[in-house]
Amino acid sequence: MLQEHGMVDLVGDADTRASSYTKPVRNARYALVSSTAVVHKFGIVVEPEVSDHRALLLDL
Repeated sequence: MLQEHGMVDLVGDADTRASSYTKPVRNARYALVSSTAVVHKFGIVVEPEVSDHRALLLDL
C-alpha cells in the first residue's frame, strides 16, 4: 500500500533471512524511502549472523 503512495522499497526480493531461518519465505524486511536521491548507501549485512533476520544498513 505504501508503494502506491510513492514509497520505494530498497530491499525488493533480496534474501533478508539468515541461515538459521529454514522456512521457504526468505524476505522479511523492508526499507521504504520517499526518494532514492537521499540514499547514499544501502546493503544487507550477511555477517555476523546474530538473528534469523539479516541487518539492513542504510546511510542517508
